[in-house]
Amino acid sequence: GGDTNLLGSASNAVVVVVYLPSLYEFIGFAPPLGPAGTYNDPGIAEPANLGSDVPIKWRLNDLDGNTVTDRATLGLLRADRNSDCAGPPEGPGVLLYSPETGPASNTFKYDKKTQQFLFNWDTSTVESIGPGCYSLIFQLSDGSAAKAVVIDLQ
Repeated sequence: GGDTNLLGSASNAVVVVVYLPSLYEFIGFAPPLGPAGTYNDPGIAEPANLGSDVPIKWRLNDLDGNTVTDRATLGLLRADRNSDCAGPPEGPGVLLYSPETGPASNTFKYDKKTQQFLFNWDTSTVESIGPGCYSLIFQLSDGSAAKAVVIDLQ
């Protein structure tokens, strides 16, 4: 817009939020994690020993109901300290996976036999932070809302 001389004008900033539809149907986590919740209201997993490996397993379908097998569907996996063992985490934490860094080791694969993804989390990555509850933050590459589950590392 502008005035009669077609000069531009200034206005207050406007925030526009665009929600994209999810490309995948998250079927859920398999034990020992249990049902996924949201970032602010995470699900609860079985306790585990700090320093042990915790298998993080999940399944995805595309919008037509076909099983998704592409590892590129995972956009982020973090473990953030959650002192209350509920609600959003407050940190600190560790990045377990991102497309830029990949996994810390060769621990992320798709298992054709079980038709699920498997990421083995070596919980010694948070030993410097110490025992307690951690929110596993799981984000798909399609930008859909993050999933979360709290696990108590003892």
